[in-house]
Amino acid sequence: MSIFTAPRMVSAKPPEDAAQAAAWWLSLRHSPRWSPARQAALEAWLGQSQTHRVAFDRAQEVLGLAASLAADPELLAVRERALSMPPERSVPRFAIAACLVGALMLGVAVAATTWLPGWGRMERHENAHGARSTLRLADGSRVDLNGDSAIDVRITGRRRTVRLLKGEAWFDVASDKRPFKVEVAGRTITDIGTSFDVRLVDRAVRVAVSEGRVAVASARKTPTEIGAGELLVAHPNGEVQVRRLDVATLGDWRYGRVQFSGAPLAEAVAEMNRYSPNPIRIGDPSLNGLKVSGVFFTDGASGFLSALTSLYGVQVRSMEGGEQVIVAGEDASTKKM
Repeated sequence: MSIFTAPRMVSAKPPEDAAQAAAWWLSLRHSPRWSPARQAALEAWLGQSQTHRVAFDRAQEVLGLAASLAADPELLAVRERALSMPPERSVPRFAIAACLVGALMLGVAVAATTWLPGWGRMERHENAHGARSTLRLADGSRVDLNGDSAIDVRITGRRRTVRLLKGEAWFDVASDKRPFKVEVAGRTITDIGTSFDVRLVDRAVRVAVSEGRVAVASARKTPTEIGAGELLVAHPNGEVQVRRLDVATLGDWRYGRVQFSGAPLAEAVAEMNRYSPNPIRIGDPSLNGLKVSGVFFTDGASGFLSALTSLYGVQVRSMEGGEQVIVAGEDASTKKM
C-alpha cells in the first residue's frame, strides 16, 4: 500500500512558506513529472537557506514515519477487514478507504508531536548585552545563554544539535540515546554525558568541562577528549591547547559574577562589556599592560570601574551617549590589581 500519492496537478512553483514548499517538492518528486532538471532546481532551492533544508529534512522524516505506520501489521489487518466487508449503499468502500487514510495521517501527526519532541524545528535563541536566560530544550537538556550570545537549536528523532553563533552557553545535557552535538566555528563538540561551557572569542573556541567528558573535533584533526576540570582552547590557525582549570569558579557568569586572575585589562573590559548597558573603552594605550584580578558582579559596571579607579589610579570619563572611557591617571601604569 502506498502512503504517498502525488496529485495529478502540481503548481508551477513552490509556495513561499518553507514547510509547504518542502511538501510541494516531495509531492513533485513522487510524480511522473520528476526529471534531472527538477532535481537540480530542488538542490538550488535547498541551497538558498538553512530554513529550506530543515523544512525538507522534516518533511522527509514525517514521510518516513508515515511509511512505517502504513506497514504496521495491525493497521494492515484493519484495512483488509474493512475492504472485505460487503459493500453498503450508505457506506461505499471508497469512503472506508478514505477513513483509513485519515486515521493513518492522524496517527502520523500524533507520532510526530509525541514521539519526536521538538520535531525538526530550528529555533533561534539570542540575548542582548547584559541579558542572561535559561532554556529547557525539548529533550530535557538545560542551556544557560550568556549576554551578547546566540544559538540555533534543532532536535529530531535521530539527533540533537546546537549551533553557537556567538558568545557563550553552558550545557547540562539530558541522558538520551540520541547524540548531543554543539557546532561552533568549524568545530563539533560531542557530549559524552556531561556539563560543559562553550565560548566563541575572536574566532577561538573555548570548551570547559564541569562534569563528564566531551570530544572536540574539526574537519582536519582527530577528536580531542577532555574531562572534568579541563579547558580546551582551539585557535583559528588549528592549534589546540588543553590545560587544567578551577571547576569551583567555572560558569560564575550564570550567577552574576565574573572572576579575573591576572587578565589583561583589554580582556577584562571586553568581558564586562558583555554585561554593561553602557560600553567601556580603553582610551590610553599605556594601560594595555595592566593586569586585573578580582571578582566582580555583572549587574552593571560601576563596581568594576570603581575598583579600577581606586586600585589602579586610572580615571574614568563619562562621554555623551553613556560610553565610559578609561584613561591613565597618576602612576596608573605602575599599579597592579
